[in-house]
Amino acid sequence: MKNVFFALSIVLIFANIVFAQTLLDPNSVDLTQAPPSYGYNNPLLNLYKTGKINTPPSFGGQIQTIIFCHNYGVRWTRVGPPRGGDYIWSPAQTRTYEYGPPSHSGQWLLGLYAPEYFCVVSQNPLVIFAGIVITMMGSSR
Repeated sequence: MKNVFFALSIVLIFANIVFAQTLLDPNSVDLTQAPPSYGYNNPLLNLYKTGKINTPPSFGGQIQTIIFCHNYGVRWTRVGPPRGGDYIWSPAQTRTYEYGPPSHSGQWLLGLYAPEYFCVVSQNPLVIFAGIVITMMGSSR
């Protein structure tokens, strides 16, 4: 019985703090808003905030150009339509499925991407290509 009263008192104290804050300044606590996502792509939080499910950024298409970089097995690829762009495959940052990493022009890629990354093409003179790092991908043969 003591535990029930103790738990109930903690709940009441918390409720008093929240409601006292709301009564003093109605704009200080907005119970209808979700907390910030702090940069993470959380589909359930986005559903709560906007009423839409936000899917992670995806890409897909046929490789037009592939360059093997000097930095730790990284590969720079230019992917064509339908969702193309310059993407970088990194053994440390990319989860790779079926048929391995990008290997040749004409290969099809489908996956998800994240922030920008770099590819050291040449060390002397220094040539660096920028691209978007692939976080997860599958490829054709």
